[in-house]
Amino acid sequence: MRKGRPEAELGSRPLVIGLWIGLGGGTLFGALAVAIALSARQRNEPGPAPTAEPRSDATAEPAGPSPAPVPRRHDTGWGIEDLVAAHIAGSRFDEAWQEIAAHENGLSPEERARARPLLDRLSRRYHEARYPGELGPEERRRLMVRHHEARLDNRIEEALAFLTLVIESDPKPVPDLYIDRAELENNLGRREAALADLDRAEALDSHGGTGSCTESISEVRCHVLVHLFRFDEARQCALRYIETGGSRHQGHCLLAQVLCAEGRLEEARVELESARSIRPDLLVLTDLALVYLGLGHRDVALGLLAQAERGHASDAVERNMAIAGQAWAWLHPSAGEPDYERARDHMLRLEKSPEKMPLEACTRGAYASITGQHEPAVRLFGFSSRHWTNYPEFGFYYARSLRALGRIEEADRILAVATRLRPELAKKFESSR
Repeated sequence: MRKGRPEAELGSRPLVIGLWIGLGGGTLFGALAVAIALSARQRNEPGPAPTAEPRSDATAEPAGPSPAPVPRRHDTGWGIEDLVAAHIAGSRFDEAWQEIAAHENGLSPEERARARPLLDRLSRRYHEARYPGELGPEERRRLMVRHHEARLDNRIEEALAFLTLVIESDPKPVPDLYIDRAELENNLGRREAALADLDRAEALDSHGGTGSCTESISEVRCHVLVHLFRFDEARQCALRYIETGGSRHQGHCLLAQVLCAEGRLEEARVELESARSIRPDLLVLTDLALVYLGLGHRDVALGLLAQAERGHASDAVERNMAIAGQAWAWLHPSAGEPDYERARDHMLRLEKSPEKMPLEACTRGAYASITGQHEPAVRLFGFSSRHWTNYPEFGFYYARSLRALGRIEEADRILAVATRLRPELAKKFESSR
């Protein structure tokens, strides 16, 4: 179930695809380690040696005007963007890449983080110009690393641009690439484009005869349809997944997600209790706890979350999810008076980890918003931007922090969705308007 993977892992899945393109298979953690090493190497190794400009032959007839000298930063005083553009315009691609690499290597880690959008923009311009429609495995793998980094940094537009380059240059794109692009498009509010990419993924998956992506396609499609408030279609999508041979356990969970977003919490509870009778895993227990919170039963929810924590004590990421759920239980606006001290006590129990389940990311985001840390709040909600509609109450905190940062248009868009999904809570969050 895609929803259950850690957020960093969700971002890593396309990276694993990129590694598979050039390296072939491997475990997730092995692939991630290779990818990180590759990324680090690319940031630190110098670019390819510049190709020497052709020399004019003194004995040959002059064929035309002499070529313009190769611009250098110390000669021209140009900025990096102008310099790279000049090299690309002159088809001096090796020099362009060398300038990008030299610029990146000359930055401190803090400067590099701030310059990441610029570096990605230059990298994309270089790849588009040098390899129009014909990227090799090595170039596609490099772009997937860039895509992964942009996605983890919540630079969705950049991540989408890199992924689109990979798809357009791949003679045989795999369904997962289109599923990933649909997720990014959905995050950016481009719902119809997302549905079109899911149709492409479904066609490729069916044509390949495996049907291995049915679960992922169904889940992302349900999320997109929920964002469009097309709840009937979303429910039919979940039911069709079950009827076509999908896992009954997963099918109950998928249908419960749609019902929960729709506000039909009692029906969602029934579906999750059915899933729990098949396999009481972490996701079922936490989702069921969230439904009970929405129904106002904090004690029942805390009992389920404590059970989830005990059952996953050996896994830090999964244990964090259960602990975050307990913190959220004391903040949930439908579960009674909030108790900020108890919520803080649970937040302090969370272990630091680069991987975050959606519930943990959203809870951290809500707590950051409540305590006035709006930039971290927005970043954390951004990690879970396709998941927060499973828990629409988080949308009010997301909108509040966006508004505090002056991002009014985004705040209004998020608030409109949260209000549509949980109208009974809108008055409690009027300060977000």
